[in-house]
Amino acid sequence: RKVLVVINDIFKVFGEQTAEILFQIITECMDDYLYIFDLQNNIFEISQSAVKRFNMSKNVLTDAANEVMKVVYEEDRRMLAKHLADICEGRENVHNLHYRWLDKEGMPVWINCRGIVINDQQGKAEYLVGCLNETGNKRRADNVTDCLAVRNSLLTCVHKKNPLPRDFLCI
Repeated sequence: RKVLVVINDIFKVFGEQTAEILFQIITECMDDYLYIFDLQNNIFEISQSAVKRFNMSKNVLTDAANEVMKVVYEEDRRMLAKHLADICEGRENVHNLHYRWLDKEGMPVWINCRGIVINDQQGKAEYLVGCLNETGNKRRADNVTDCLAVRNSLLTCVHKKNPLPRDFLCI
């Protein structure tokens, strides 16, 4: 019940721009890249942080079917195009693929792109909404050793029960 009150308050504060503002706030609070693909109008919007990482110049693509494919690694384009066609034709209602996007230097980056299809009142696919994350990222922590990665690529070990000696380095 309290969540509904908060949501109503948010709509009162932000008014008509609530969706855009919430999208911006949420995307700035996470490492993954959120996206909304308007399938019927061919518009794709992704977190602004994706523009900094991938081979794209803006976060809103107005010719999405073509512009998104320019970011996708060439060998993966056919698979993605087929899957998106299946979504648009109603044969798929979930998007969950591993494929590669190109970074700013044109190098492939493995991603997992997940999303759900939202249909319009006639049952036709209208939106694909989800998140994209890098699957090849270096791990930030190791749950087995309880080591946490830090900026200089060394690992800082944080043991609660049996602290490691100060000069011990996790590799």
